[in-house]
Amino acid sequence: MRSIHLLILAIIFGLFACQPHRDKLTPELQKVIDHYSQSPADSLKLRAAYFLIGNMDVHYTVDSKELRNFYSFIDSVYTIEKPIYWYDSIYKDYLSTHPTIDLKTYPDKDYIKAEYLIKNIDQAFEYHNTPWTKHLTFDQFCEFVLPYRIDDEIIEPWRDLFKKKYQNCFSKADFDTLSAIQACTKLNNKLKVLKNKIHYNPTYIMGMKPSTLANIKFGNCKDYNNLGVYTMRSLGIPIAIDRIPSGHSWNVVLTPTGALDFMAAEQNPGEHLVQYKLWHRIPKVHRQTFFINRQNLVFLCGNEKIPPVFRDPCYIDVTKEYFKGADIEVAILNKSSNNNHYLYLSDFERTAFRIVDWAKIENNKALFINMGDSIIYFPVYYSQVGIKHAAYPILIKKNGTVQEILKPDTKNVENMVLNRKFHINYGWTSFLKRAIGGIFQGANKSDFSDAKNIYHIEKLPEFRMNTLHLSGKSYRYIRYLAPDSSNCNMAEIEVYERGNQTPLKGKILGTDGCFKDSRNCTKVNVFDGNLLTYFDAPKPNGAWVGLDLRTKKNIQTIKYITRNDDNGVRAGEVYELLYMGLDGWISMGIQTAKADSIIFNNVPRNAVYLLKDLTKGKEEQIFTYELGKQVWW
Repeated sequence: MRSIHLLILAIIFGLFACQPHRDKLTPELQKVIDHYSQSPADSLKLRAAYFLIGNMDVHYTVDSKELRNFYSFIDSVYTIEKPIYWYDSIYKDYLSTHPTIDLKTYPDKDYIKAEYLIKNIDQAFEYHNTPWTKHLTFDQFCEFVLPYRIDDEIIEPWRDLFKKKYQNCFSKADFDTLSAIQACTKLNNKLKVLKNKIHYNPTYIMGMKPSTLANIKFGNCKDYNNLGVYTMRSLGIPIAIDRIPSGHSWNVVLTPTGALDFMAAEQNPGEHLVQYKLWHRIPKVHRQTFFINRQNLVFLCGNEKIPPVFRDPCYIDVTKEYFKGADIEVAILNKSSNNNHYLYLSDFERTAFRIVDWAKIENNKALFINMGDSIIYFPVYYSQVGIKHAAYPILIKKNGTVQEILKPDTKNVENMVLNRKFHINYGWTSFLKRAIGGIFQGANKSDFSDAKNIYHIEKLPEFRMNTLHLSGKSYRYIRYLAPDSSNCNMAEIEVYERGNQTPLKGKILGTDGCFKDSRNCTKVNVFDGNLLTYFDAPKPNGAWVGLDLRTKKNIQTIKYITRNDDNGVRAGEVYELLYMGLDGWISMGIQTAKADSIIFNNVPRNAVYLLKDLTKGKEEQIFTYELGKQVWW
């Protein structure tokens, strides 16, 4: 929504030069210029005022009575002490009953009052040339400390609010001696004590109002990014927001050696991307700016339709600050039917193509600079009805040293054995590790005083139903005794009697309660037949879950799966395999799985593949097939 509003405002109001002419200023903005023109001592503040006003045309405030009602709801929710799951549930309920609300847009050039802008400039300059900002150029100070807003939020005196709330975490000596990194870390540790929860639900606006964020208990990545900016800048710490186009965003603090990533209220400087990159690949990085970057596509495209992600005039490409990527020259094979002048690279994230970069088409080619590695890119055209493929996918391998064009070889085919439709990321692997040391026990006394160990999990289990073949002894009670530091985290257990293919039923036993009092993660989940539900015990140590089978049963088989994403192939579910051709996905047929893997025959080699579960599930990930295994991208 933000980018669309910005494009409209840019067209309607035009663009200021860096120092706007007097006859273009509103009376309120003229008051600001006049205020700082009276004294030579205010020359830097006058330059700062010109910077803000000169880039104001594409900034705006979103407001309405309905939006104010939404804020009242959020503010009231933040005052209530409830378990974490409650906040997410009630927020979803509100969005379901208010899917849209009326919003009104107020351009800042007509909306901002002189008193507010002057106070903002004066408060920012309290920290000019302090130990936290003395390494900044004046332009950097204007970008990382000075701006009076972040997105489309309602204007409030946020510097007063956040300074009053957090300045006491610094001593007078801290203000004189701490570096920007040290100050950012100390203040972020203070933010970490908030009861925070990241959620991925949509909201009506890009920027929550500052007074609401000050009491945040749940929000999306953008909310926490903005919280970090308000908090840090109110005390003069130079902060910005970086993002993957159409993807994740985070904070950066500007140090004497460059920008360093962190996540407000979560990870301190230098910690965020170390963890994030364990399971995510980064194609490009953009930095949100206050100034208008006239080299952005929105100013170059003329009347050509461009993707929403590139309609924002206020960002710069900072990829080179993070890594040296690969240059990709695309030779166009499919001509555009719309006379497109620009080509795009898209990656594939979860279920959809995600446009991440653009380049001008020249001599039927397009050159993309400094692209992230370990990614498959799809060269595409953009139109209002969607994307059209312009060439075969391009695989950039580790460190950008190898580029492969993935053109399907229809004359050289193979049979594929497929186990999953989505990769196993680092987070899920950590749950698998929690099972190491777990023990399955059988007993005939309800207190398990006569318990016998019937299986000990000594190595990492499979990320699917694991089958244990037992000696066939008889027990009335069966349980899983979880290792320490695991919170149990068992998703499903099935117990089979000799000669019976149907799991046994019984009374569910085990540790009562669940982690953080969540009502959704109790022991009953282990026997509900749903692989996505799991038992998350209230304490990390000593948890167990089991069955009272009522009478002794000759136990021959136990099947189990730990906390998981249910993206493995499952018997009885219907799957379709596709590969990417020059004009899009080509189907290799539909079939029903008979086991926890599925075979597709005569599949062209050297292609990009996608396995879809037509029975259920949303997560899908592209892969290549190498040496008989799926390789995820």
